Amino acid sequence: MKIVRRKSPKDFGRKVKVRHDERGEAAVIIAVMAVMLLAAIPLATYAATTNQLPLTRGNQDLQSALGAAQSGVADYINRLNQTALNQAGNYWKYSATNLPPDGNQAFTSWVKVPGSSDEYFHYSVDTSTTASTGIVTLTSTGLQLHGSASQYRTLKVQLRTNGFLDYLLMTDTMMIDPTLAPNFTSFSSPSAAASDCAYKFSSPNDNASGATELDTDQYQQDRYTTGPEWNECYSLINFYVGGQTFNGPIMTNDMYYFSGDPIFNARVYSGSATQATNPNDSTHPYWIDPLNDYFGYSETTSPKFSHSGDPTYQAPLALPSTNAALKSAAQVGGCTYYGPTSITFSGTTMTVYSPETTSSSTNAGCVGTGALPLPPNGVIYVSQMPSTMSCASNTNITVGGNSYSCRSSEIAVQGTITGQVTVGSDDNVVISGNLEYTNCASSSSSDVLGLIAQNFVQVSSKFGSLNTTSDTCYGHAKNNPVIMAAILTLSHSFMVQNFWSTGGKLGTIYLVGSLAGKYADIEGEFSGSSIVEGYATTYTYDSRLAYLTPPFFLSPVNSAWTTTLSAEIPNPTSLPTIP
Repeated sequence: MKIVRRKSPKDFGRKVKVRHDERGEAAVIIAVMAVMLLAAIPLATYAATTNQLPLTRGNQDLQSALGAAQSGVADYINRLNQTALNQAGNYWKYSATNLPPDGNQAFTSWVKVPGSSDEYFHYSVDTSTTASTGIVTLTSTGLQLHGSASQYRTLKVQLRTNGFLDYLLMTDTMMIDPTLAPNFTSFSSPSAAASDCAYKFSSPNDNASGATELDTDQYQQDRYTTGPEWNECYSLINFYVGGQTFNGPIMTNDMYYFSGDPIFNARVYSGSATQATNPNDSTHPYWIDPLNDYFGYSETTSPKFSHSGDPTYQAPLALPSTNAALKSAAQVGGCTYYGPTSITFSGTTMTVYSPETTSSSTNAGCVGTGALPLPPNGVIYVSQMPSTMSCASNTNITVGGNSYSCRSSEIAVQGTITGQVTVGSDDNVVISGNLEYTNCASSSSSDVLGLIAQNFVQVSSKFGSLNTTSDTCYGHAKNNPVIMAAILTLSHSFMVQNFWSTGGKLGTIYLVGSLAGKYADIEGEFSGSSIVEGYATTYTYDSRLAYLTPPFFLSPVNSAWTTTLSAEIPNPTSLPTIP
């Protein structure tokens, strides 16, 4: 690059002589220039300020329009939640062509943002997949009126009720299922165990006023009027103990029972109706150490929480009482089977063994030899045989390593899945081999599986010999169950069959998904900190379940709607006339 010097170096130190008359003229010139310069500065400043006014006002209007769009989202969520709480129906079914009883004008025109004179919102809903996914897609446009320069901004959000899929573990009652008690405790019958132990911490028990006392309570620990009878039910208390680590959010409708220092790497919530009453528990109202509170122990219990103040109260999630909605979905566009059934998945197909199901008793494509396609709506359901049907042969049928009455509705499942499937049963779902997604639950995958049982979801005690599905995701040995699924048990729990007498430790269960049920899951028996029967566990939350729902997966009764995804999109081309 060539550099041009404006002055010679020698010019910088040289004095320039100015004659007397030249100095006067120079002074006048300088003064005039100064006045002109000072006069120009306000003009320039005014021009610059004036030019900036449209830009500044435009930015303000854009922000106001976004706020109006957000007000539309809040308005719609509020209406969804109000109808849920009042049991007035499913507000998500309403739209511009099917207006709700409240006459909501936001579907068809602009509604003024409360407290504003020039901000409005309008929204539309897409519920084409709500019945199967539980997700409502809302498009909310905000308007800031400003003459011809009015501004619009639009948000697209996905809404879903706070549900079972939001948690790694969700437990209604923090006790082991009392129906299992006679197998490993001194209780003589399930009903005897239930009468003493089937209670939340806050629930009146058989000692309460007006209740029928079914036993003689020898110990003081069994004379409280709420919660389980602590001494009688000690073996059924679901303790979270030192050595356990939870890699996902957890929720219970009950009190937490801790011992030692379990580790929680995500949020912990409780919906207990009452808080701990022992003065020693004043700093942690939603967890207790029963050994200290009721048995006089002085052990150090210090659970480790990733979020200060946990467990935090959250409204309880009520379990549906039946699987009826899922059964109906299978009858309409899925596959319904009768009697004990076994299914092995292979990508987008399945192999079905259901000897009591005929082509005339289910939908087309659901029975036959060889590989069958997954059902169109993704729902598979095994129903108890109705009285109008009779068994083809009056014998028991073996599925999942066990023999069942030909009229029962057990289903055994294993395999690799490409797609979205939910499997349900009037009785139990038995996991007889690995259940994996083709893409191993990668963040980009939409493969998802739901397992919903009226009673139990069980890992077969013969899993090691029945498992014919290789673990292609982690490479675990075939005796270690790999389960990628969202699991829900309505009346009972997730368990390992015969966990009390498996002949020693069987391996480790690796769950990637979520697990919800009436009672706490039970996979084995401990002696001290060692597993002596059943399985160890490594459970990890599948974070995709925050927005990815198995087909027709059941939701809690009357749970609140929340936003799962939100993004700004281009404004719709068709909007109501500006008010």
